[in-house]
Amino acid sequence: MRRTLSAVMVILLLAGIFTSLFSIQPIRGGRPNDSMTSGTLFPYFIDIVILDVNVSLHETVPGPIIHIYVTFEATWDVFDFDSFWVEAYSNSTSIDWQMFIVLWSGHDTFTVDFAWNTSGVEAGSYLISVWTSTMSYYEDGYVRILQTITVPDDFLTIQEAINAANEGDTVFVRNGTYYENVVVNKTMVLTGESSEETVVDGGGVGTVIQVNSDGVTISGFQLQNCSMESGNWGIALNHSSKSVIEGNVLKAVYAIGVIGGSENSVKDNDFVGHDGSCVFIGLQLVNSSDNIVSANNLSSNCHSALTMRNSSNNRISSNYISGHFVPFPFSMEKSDNNSIVGNTMWQPAPLFGGHIYFTESKGNVLYHNSFLADEGPNAMSIDELSTNNTWDNGCEGNYWSDYVVRYPNASY
Repeated sequence: MRRTLSAVMVILLLAGIFTSLFSIQPIRGGRPNDSMTSGTLFPYFIDIVILDVNVSLHETVPGPIIHIYVTFEATWDVFDFDSFWVEAYSNSTSIDWQMFIVLWSGHDTFTVDFAWNTSGVEAGSYLISVWTSTMSYYEDGYVRILQTITVPDDFLTIQEAINAANEGDTVFVRNGTYYENVVVNKTMVLTGESSEETVVDGGGVGTVIQVNSDGVTISGFQLQNCSMESGNWGIALNHSSKSVIEGNVLKAVYAIGVIGGSENSVKDNDFVGHDGSCVFIGLQLVNSSDNIVSANNLSSNCHSALTMRNSSNNRISSNYISGHFVPFPFSMEKSDNNSIVGNTMWQPAPLFGGHIYFTESKGNVLYHNSFLADEGPNAMSIDELSTNNTWDNGCEGNYWSDYVVRYPNASY
């Protein structure tokens, strides 16, 4: 029985900082398994069944070599000797062919390696097919060769480059200020040259970068000047899953919103104010689960550094979370079974409230966090409907410079 081709992602380091990804896509599916021809073999008859077609990428100079491995089973019955050949194609263009000589009768399994030099091949999707002298095309899977598009070298605007990119491509943005509202609607990598000098300015209108697709990576940008109206963000993950927001500077009143997303990673971002102003909401998770929020600097906030609403099974770890003139920099509403681990939460004005506020949130685990305050007690506030929250992992709790628990009758 032939096996299904598994997806493979390989990164090939090219000149300088540029990388090009070669993605080997899964089999298209829907075709029945091949089987041996039944019945008696006739003289000079050769029967070939392809068992598997596998693909791998080898780094070479000057260009990458994609190896196509074809495994097939052959049965033959000849009086003297005969030959057959196997040929591999990329989008119906022959890559190479190999001939085999057989003698008398026999049965064996063979594997042949076709090396495809892609140094002169343009980016795009290529259907890998196999032909033998005894059967027709055997379509087994796609090899997608990805490209890096550079702004402003190839396109003047980020949005033009995104529109021109194929699924999985990289858009690299050089230093400069780009006055745009960007929409990402395909799986891709969007990366800036420097988070200090690659600036995307939304002009005070709408969201700066909105992500409407899964598997998007955004890194290396300074994002600023979104609309001051609620619901607009520096970066918005709109029902996006398995995306990565990493290494950006957020200078937006509303910095990052994860709305209806899962398995995303938000890490190593710096949340600061724009032109002396402060952030109203740093990071908000709404109806989102199984996300990782780690190593972010969530400071300079007027209202809330981190808020979670109807969001469960998320991991919040190793972040710096603080608020200025805000009752609680971290709040959770109807959010269950989250892990809050290894964060530093600083409240410079604890008399206004405290560090963390729970509303109708259950089963959360908090440990190895540091709750710090300049003066007076730091505090957590828990309503009566927030139950079964745990403040240690069985062997380690949290550090409190001092603490007050409000609503002490709650179970936590």
